[in-house]
Amino acid sequence: MGCLFTGLAMAEICSTYPQSGSVYYWTGQMAPPSWAPYLSFMVGWINFLGNMANSTSFANGCITILASAVTMKTGAVLSVGVQVALSLVLLTFWCLQNCLRIDQQGWITAASAACQVIGSFALVIATLGTRTPSDTASEVFFFYYNGTGIDSVGYVSCLGVLVSLYCYGGFEAGSHLAEETRNASKVAPRGIVYCMIISFLTGLFLILGFLYCTPTDKAALELGYPSGVALLLDRPCTDPTCGGLDPSGNTPVNASFTGPGTVGGQALVNLFWFTAGENGGFALALILAFLVYLSGMASVTSVSRMIFSMARDNAFPFSKHLRKVNEKTKSPVYSILVTFICQGLLLLLPLGSSTAFVQITAMSSIGFQLSYGIPIFLKLTTGRKVFQPNWFNLGRLSEPVGWVAVGWIICSTVILFFPQEAPINASNMNYAIAIIPGLLFLATIYWVVAARFSFNGPIREGEIPSSP
Repeated sequence: MGCLFTGLAMAEICSTYPQSGSVYYWTGQMAPPSWAPYLSFMVGWINFLGNMANSTSFANGCITILASAVTMKTGAVLSVGVQVALSLVLLTFWCLQNCLRIDQQGWITAASAACQVIGSFALVIATLGTRTPSDTASEVFFFYYNGTGIDSVGYVSCLGVLVSLYCYGGFEAGSHLAEETRNASKVAPRGIVYCMIISFLTGLFLILGFLYCTPTDKAALELGYPSGVALLLDRPCTDPTCGGLDPSGNTPVNASFTGPGTVGGQALVNLFWFTAGENGGFALALILAFLVYLSGMASVTSVSRMIFSMARDNAFPFSKHLRKVNEKTKSPVYSILVTFICQGLLLLLPLGSSTAFVQITAMSSIGFQLSYGIPIFLKLTTGRKVFQPNWFNLGRLSEPVGWVAVGWIICSTVILFFPQEAPINASNMNYAIAIIPGLLFLATIYWVVAARFSFNGPIREGEIPSSP
């Protein structure tokens, strides 16, 4: 519900300011004139970093799912180097697709949205259709599995916010394409609201469907294939790769077993195997990977448009090149190239440290939250005199919805800095508490040293309307 209030508040702002750059542009319009350049600069960079990390995680996640599917089907384990290479190939395809003509990207995006909804429902229906639900309603709604090592139901429940925020991150992407959309003051905010509603309904259907089919014996999922399968089906495991079970029975003796034939930590891929068998599970894993592929393609679009919008206002080094648009396709090809380079560098991180990669990509939610909260807060405070509602108007509910959204963003963002495992050590520490302030400090240094001399905030096409 907190994310829904945030979406409604942002949709109202988007209807008034349907411009590429979204939160960055909105901040520049509603901040006090003396602070507008700095605040819009910081919000733009925060949103840019959030989008960049989020988009990178799609490439890594898609390949991880494919690698797990291959392992399930053949027993072959793809090395980290191979997975990194494949993720770079995937990123290349996304960037090439984003270089197509605007009208071509339009129908690809529409088809992608339809595939996302249909594919999500297909996964659940196929899962339910191949396995009788094993959990009761009581287990689905009241049982939880705590693998954090933290003995506090309330604390662990708060950590659950992380997943939902990640899934809702980037829902303002449609506003980045507002300048390429007809009747943007209506279409763009409508897209934000529809995105929130459809995501909620689809996500609820997915979660309930998968939970009802998830084995009640959580050790089975932890063991993976084939050890977990034998445990789940209550039969001895005769497969030579079953290092996780006692051959004479079903007692797990090594829950960390990751030999050939295991899926390797992908709970959904494990679930597909348990419910649909080897061939069916492999097919469902491919569908899931395809849905992630479509999400990543749209995310690259969002990042490249954000770069283009900020470069148009000289927020980046070499902005005069980054804001160039191909005359034939009308696509910001240099912004797409920068997107490829930055995400490519991030995708190389697992070669050195998988922990660093997970930490950086997980911080995308913090970038989104901060960049959403600032323009909403400005609309309720300094922007009250200049903001004029347009087609999407919440009326008297505007301020209550806005303040609830701000409160939700503050509380949920604080949770994102909490430790997620105990005892805390170098491998599981939540480094966001150090990295986020560090990035903001570096951005401020760049502002003081260089950006403030060439950046005056978003370029305004006209005077901001005054309130009557």
